[in-house]
Amino acid sequence: MMAKAQYVARKILLPTQDNPATACSILQQLDAVKSVRELAKNTAIEVEYDQCQTSYASLLALLNEQGVEVKGGWMSKLRAQWYDYIDTTARENAAAPPAACCNKPPRKL
Repeated sequence: MMAKAQYVARKILLPTQDNPATACSILQQLDAVKSVRELAKNTAIEVEYDQCQTSYASLLALLNEQGVEVKGGWMSKLRAQWYDYIDTTARENAAAPPAACCNKPPRKL
């Protein structure tokens, strides 16, 4: 059963010397990505993707594999871990069977 798409928008911070157009073109090739756009001052991009198909961590890993540097630091790492946790939870919730409610017993699988 295919889960309903759950799109979220996330910012990816880039060092000032990187070209955000390269990062945008890499991410736009993915099926799970709905849109990518450059943000002000060319220091960040905003990517809208389906949480059920991919995660923030996999987007960052793809950028790193393609040679696009992502801004580091403890805050960026914390944000990435938090977004990955949210994506994993959303993916698990979308795949879970419907819960019983309204005095109805759960369906047999």
